[in-house]
Amino acid sequence: MIFNIPRDLNLLAPTIVPDLIRVGGTGDGGYVVSESSITSADCLISFGLCDDWTFEHDFLVLHPNAKIHVYDHTVSQRLFYRTFRKKLYRFLLGRFNELPELKRNWNIYKGYQHFFRGEVRHFRNRVHNKCDLPDDANIDLIMSRVVSNKIFLKMDIEGGEYRVIKDILKYSDRITGLAIEFHDTEPLRETFLNNIRELQKHFTIVHVHPNNCGSVAADGLPECLEISFLRSDQLLPGCQKRDHLPVGELDAPCSPRKDEYQLRFDLSGLSS
Repeated sequence: MIFNIPRDLNLLAPTIVPDLIRVGGTGDGGYVVSESSITSADCLISFGLCDDWTFEHDFLVLHPNAKIHVYDHTVSQRLFYRTFRKKLYRFLLGRFNELPELKRNWNIYKGYQHFFRGEVRHFRNRVHNKCDLPDDANIDLIMSRVVSNKIFLKMDIEGGEYRVIKDILKYSDRITGLAIEFHDTEPLRETFLNNIRELQKHFTIVHVHPNNCGSVAADGLPECLEISFLRSDQLLPGCQKRDHLPVGELDAPCSPRKDEYQLRFDLSGLSS
Protein backbone atom coordinates (compact mmCIF):
# COMPACT_ATOMS: atom_id res chain seq x y z
CA MET A 1 0.00 0.00 0.00
CA ILE A 2 1.37 3.38 -1.05
CA PHE A 3 0.77 6.54 0.97
CA ASN A 4 1.63 10.00 -0.33
CA ILE A 5 2.91 12.15 2.51
CA PRO A 6 1.77 15.83 2.49
CA ARG A 7 4.43 18.39 1.70
CA ASP A 8 4.00 19.99 5.12
CA LEU A 9 5.44 16.77 6.56
CA ASN A 10 8.58 16.83 4.43
CA LEU A 11 10.59 17.37 7.60
CA LEU A 12 10.20 13.58 8.01
CA ALA A 13 11.90 12.78 4.70
CA PRO A 14 15.15 11.01 5.64
CA THR A 15 18.56 12.23 4.59
CA ILE A 16 20.37 9.69 2.42
CA VAL A 17 23.47 8.24 4.05
CA PRO A 18 25.66 5.55 2.45
CA ASP A 19 26.01 3.27 5.44
CA LEU A 20 22.52 2.11 6.41
CA ILE A 21 22.45 -1.31 8.06
CA ARG A 22 19.79 -3.39 9.77
CA VAL A 23 20.36 -4.12 13.44
CA GLY A 24 18.05 -6.68 15.03
CA GLY A 25 15.53 -9.14 13.63
CA THR A 26 13.57 -8.85 10.41
CA GLY A 27 10.26 -8.21 12.18
CA ASP A 28 9.23 -5.78 14.88
CA GLY A 29 12.31 -5.11 17.03
CA GLY A 30 14.84 -4.54 14.26
CA TYR A 31 15.82 -1.06 13.07
CA VAL A 32 17.59 0.35 10.02
CA VAL A 33 20.25 2.77 11.27
CA SER A 34 23.42 4.50 10.15
CA GLU A 35 26.32 2.12 10.74
CA SER A 36 28.53 4.99 11.89
CA SER A 37 26.10 5.79 14.71
CA ILE A 38 26.56 2.22 15.94
CA THR A 39 30.29 1.75 15.35
CA SER A 40 31.15 5.07 16.99
CA ALA A 41 29.24 4.08 20.13
CA ASP A 42 30.59 2.01 23.01
CA CYS A 43 27.37 1.84 24.99
CA LEU A 44 23.74 1.02 24.22
CA ILE A 45 20.83 2.25 26.31
CA SER A 46 17.61 0.55 25.29
CA PHE A 47 14.11 1.42 26.47
CA GLY A 48 11.59 -1.38 25.89
CA LEU A 49 12.41 -5.10 25.80
CA CYS A 50 9.33 -7.36 25.80
CA ASP A 51 10.65 -10.75 24.63
CA ASP A 52 12.84 -9.55 21.75
CA TRP A 53 16.46 -8.50 22.31
CA THR A 54 17.76 -9.10 18.77
CA PHE A 55 18.77 -5.44 18.43
CA GLU A 56 20.76 -5.62 21.64
CA HIS A 57 22.28 -8.94 20.55
CA ASP A 58 23.43 -7.53 17.21
CA PHE A 59 24.88 -4.48 18.94
CA LEU A 60 26.88 -6.77 21.23
CA VAL A 61 28.16 -8.73 18.22
CA LEU A 62 29.48 -5.46 16.79
CA HIS A 63 30.82 -4.36 20.21
CA PRO A 64 31.72 -7.46 22.28
CA ASN A 65 32.93 -5.34 25.20
CA ALA A 66 30.09 -2.82 25.14
CA LYS A 67 28.01 -1.85 28.13
CA ILE A 68 24.31 -2.45 27.45
CA HIS A 69 21.58 -1.18 29.77
CA VAL A 70 18.01 -2.24 28.98
CA TYR A 71 14.95 -0.83 30.72
CA ASP A 72 11.56 -2.57 30.87
CA HIS A 73 9.45 -2.90 34.00
CA THR A 74 6.96 -5.31 32.40
CA VAL A 75 9.18 -8.40 31.99
CA SER A 76 11.64 -10.45 34.03
CA GLN A 77 13.37 -13.83 34.11
CA ARG A 78 10.79 -14.98 36.64
CA LEU A 79 7.93 -13.95 34.36
CA PHE A 80 9.47 -15.80 31.40
CA TYR A 81 9.84 -18.92 33.55
CA ARG A 82 6.26 -18.73 34.81
CA THR A 83 5.00 -18.41 31.23
CA PHE A 84 7.02 -21.47 30.20
CA ARG A 85 5.78 -23.46 33.20
CA LYS A 86 2.16 -22.62 32.37
CA LYS A 87 2.58 -23.83 28.77
CA LEU A 88 4.37 -26.97 30.02
CA TYR A 89 1.45 -27.76 32.30
CA ARG A 90 -1.01 -27.38 29.43
CA PHE A 91 1.19 -29.59 27.25
CA LEU A 92 1.34 -32.33 29.91
CA LEU A 93 -2.45 -32.24 30.06
CA GLY A 94 -2.46 -33.42 26.47
CA ARG A 95 -2.92 -30.14 24.62
CA PHE A 96 -0.39 -31.02 21.93
CA ASN A 97 -1.01 -27.83 19.97
CA GLU A 98 0.89 -26.09 22.75
CA LEU A 99 4.22 -27.67 21.70
CA PRO A 100 5.46 -24.92 19.31
CA GLU A 101 4.62 -22.23 21.87
CA LEU A 102 6.18 -24.31 24.63
CA LYS A 103 9.46 -24.47 22.70
CA ARG A 104 9.31 -20.74 21.99
CA ASN A 105 8.78 -19.88 25.67
CA TRP A 106 11.63 -22.17 26.73
CA ASN A 107 13.96 -20.48 24.24
CA ILE A 108 12.95 -17.05 25.53
CA TYR A 109 13.59 -18.08 29.14
CA LYS A 110 16.98 -19.67 28.42
CA GLY A 111 17.93 -16.90 25.99
CA TYR A 112 17.28 -14.27 28.66
CA GLN A 113 19.47 -16.18 31.14
CA HIS A 114 22.28 -16.41 28.62
CA PHE A 115 22.17 -12.83 27.34
CA PHE A 116 21.65 -10.72 30.43
CA ARG A 117 24.86 -11.08 32.38
CA GLY A 118 28.08 -9.14 32.95
CA GLU A 119 27.97 -5.75 31.23
CA VAL A 120 24.53 -6.51 29.75
CA ARG A 121 21.99 -5.51 32.37
CA HIS A 122 18.20 -5.41 32.52
CA PHE A 123 16.75 -2.80 34.86
CA ARG A 124 13.14 -3.43 35.86
CA ASN A 125 12.43 0.30 35.87
CA ARG A 126 9.71 2.25 34.13
CA VAL A 127 11.30 4.97 32.01
CA HIS A 128 9.50 8.15 32.97
CA ASN A 129 10.00 11.89 33.22
CA LYS A 130 9.31 11.79 36.96
CA CYS A 131 10.03 9.27 39.68
CA ASP A 132 6.48 8.90 40.96
CA LEU A 133 6.79 5.20 41.79
CA PRO A 134 9.61 3.26 43.51
CA ASP A 135 10.57 1.52 40.26
CA ASP A 136 10.56 4.65 38.08
CA ALA A 137 13.78 5.85 36.47
CA ASN A 138 14.14 9.28 34.89
CA ILE A 139 16.72 10.18 32.27
CA ASP A 140 19.09 11.81 34.76
CA LEU A 141 19.26 8.58 36.78
CA ILE A 142 19.62 6.41 33.65
CA MET A 143 22.45 8.52 32.25
CA SER A 144 24.23 8.60 35.60
CA ARG A 145 24.54 4.82 35.48
CA VAL A 146 26.86 4.87 32.44
CA VAL A 147 30.26 6.52 32.08
CA SER A 148 30.31 7.05 28.32
CA ASN A 149 30.15 9.90 25.84
CA LYS A 150 29.40 7.55 22.93
CA ILE A 151 25.92 6.20 23.57
CA PHE A 152 23.41 4.84 21.08
CA LEU A 153 19.84 5.04 22.37
CA LYS A 154 16.95 2.83 21.25
CA MET A 155 13.42 3.48 22.47
CA ASP A 156 10.07 1.70 22.09
CA ILE A 157 7.95 2.45 25.14
CA GLU A 158 4.45 2.65 23.68
CA GLY A 159 3.85 6.39 23.78
CA GLY A 160 6.10 7.14 26.75
CA GLU A 161 8.70 8.56 24.36
CA TYR A 162 6.98 11.95 24.41
CA ARG A 163 7.56 12.24 28.16
CA VAL A 164 11.33 11.85 28.02
CA ILE A 165 12.66 13.25 24.72
CA LYS A 166 13.15 16.72 26.20
CA ASP A 167 15.29 15.25 28.97
CA ILE A 168 17.20 13.02 26.54
CA LEU A 169 18.19 16.08 24.53
CA LYS A 170 20.03 17.49 27.55
CA TYR A 171 22.54 14.71 26.86
CA SER A 172 22.68 15.09 23.07
CA ASP A 173 26.45 15.58 23.12
CA ARG A 174 26.82 12.07 24.59
CA ILE A 175 24.57 10.37 22.03
CA THR A 176 25.79 9.16 18.61
CA GLY A 177 22.36 8.23 17.29
CA LEU A 178 18.85 7.15 18.17
CA ALA A 179 16.21 4.70 16.97
CA ILE A 180 12.78 5.64 18.27
CA GLU A 181 9.37 4.13 17.62
CA PHE A 182 6.83 6.95 17.73
CA HIS A 183 3.22 6.10 18.51
CA ASP A 184 -0.15 7.80 17.99
CA THR A 185 1.16 10.25 15.39
CA GLU A 186 -2.41 11.21 14.40
CA PRO A 187 -4.08 11.99 17.76
CA LEU A 188 -0.79 13.41 19.07
CA ARG A 189 0.26 15.05 15.81
CA GLU A 190 1.31 18.40 17.31
CA THR A 191 3.23 16.70 20.12
CA PHE A 192 4.86 14.31 17.65
CA LEU A 193 5.99 17.08 15.28
CA ASN A 194 7.21 19.30 18.11
CA ASN A 195 9.38 16.44 19.36
CA ILE A 196 10.73 15.81 15.86
CA ARG A 197 11.67 19.48 15.50
CA GLU A 198 13.44 19.46 18.86
CA LEU A 199 15.38 16.32 17.94
CA GLN A 200 16.36 17.85 14.60
CA LYS A 201 18.18 20.66 16.38
CA HIS A 202 20.87 18.09 17.17
CA PHE A 203 20.15 15.02 15.04
CA THR A 204 19.24 14.26 11.42
CA ILE A 205 16.65 11.72 10.33
CA VAL A 206 18.40 9.04 8.26
CA HIS A 207 15.62 6.47 8.07
CA VAL A 208 11.88 6.13 8.52
CA HIS A 209 9.98 2.86 8.61
CA PRO A 210 6.21 2.68 9.17
CA ASN A 211 4.99 -0.08 11.46
CA ASN A 212 2.32 -1.86 9.42
CA CYS A 213 0.63 -3.10 12.61
CA GLY A 214 -0.68 0.42 13.14
CA SER A 215 -3.38 2.46 11.44
CA VAL A 216 -2.89 5.27 8.93
CA ALA A 217 -4.15 8.83 9.32
CA ALA A 218 -6.46 10.39 6.76
CA ASP A 219 -3.56 12.37 5.27
CA GLY A 220 -1.51 9.21 4.70
CA LEU A 221 0.87 9.33 7.66
CA PRO A 222 1.10 5.99 9.50
CA GLU A 223 0.30 6.26 13.19
CA CYS A 224 3.37 4.28 14.25
CA LEU A 225 6.78 5.23 12.82
CA GLU A 226 10.25 3.86 13.50
CA ILE A 227 12.65 6.77 12.98
CA SER A 228 16.44 6.58 13.10
CA PHE A 229 18.62 9.61 13.80
CA LEU A 230 22.31 10.36 13.34
CA ARG A 231 24.01 13.20 15.19
CA SER A 232 24.12 16.02 12.67
CA ASP A 233 27.81 16.78 13.10
CA GLN A 234 28.57 13.28 11.75
CA LEU A 235 26.85 13.95 8.41
CA LEU A 236 28.84 14.34 5.23
CA PRO A 237 28.15 17.58 3.31
CA GLY A 238 25.84 17.59 0.30
CA CYS A 239 23.51 14.80 1.36
CA GLN A 240 20.20 14.53 -0.49
CA LYS A 241 16.75 13.59 0.80
CA ARG A 242 15.07 10.25 0.14
CA ASP A 243 11.64 10.56 -1.46
CA HIS A 244 10.43 6.98 -1.19
CA LEU A 245 10.44 4.18 1.38
CA PRO A 246 11.04 1.32 2.19
CA VAL A 247 14.69 0.81 1.32
CA GLY A 248 15.55 -2.33 -0.63
CA GLU A 249 16.28 -5.43 1.40
CA LEU A 250 17.04 -3.55 4.60
CA ASP A 251 13.42 -2.94 5.55
CA ALA A 252 10.99 -5.66 6.52
CA PRO A 253 7.33 -5.45 7.56
CA CYS A 254 6.77 -5.53 11.30
CA SER A 255 3.90 -7.93 10.64
CA PRO A 256 4.76 -10.42 7.87
CA ARG A 257 1.06 -11.18 7.46
CA LYS A 258 0.33 -7.67 6.18
CA ASP A 259 1.58 -5.67 3.22
CA GLU A 260 4.46 -3.31 3.87
CA TYR A 261 3.47 0.37 3.95
CA GLN A 262 5.18 2.42 1.26
CA LEU A 263 5.74 6.16 1.75
CA ARG A 264 6.19 8.77 -0.98
CA PHE A 265 7.43 12.31 -0.29
CA ASP A 266 6.97 15.14 -2.78
CA LEU A 267 10.36 16.85 -2.60
CA SER A 268 10.10 18.76 -5.86
CA GLY A 269 11.62 22.22 -5.50
CA LEU A 270 13.17 21.31 -2.15
CA SER A 271 16.76 22.46 -1.76
CA SER A 272 19.20 19.90 -0.32
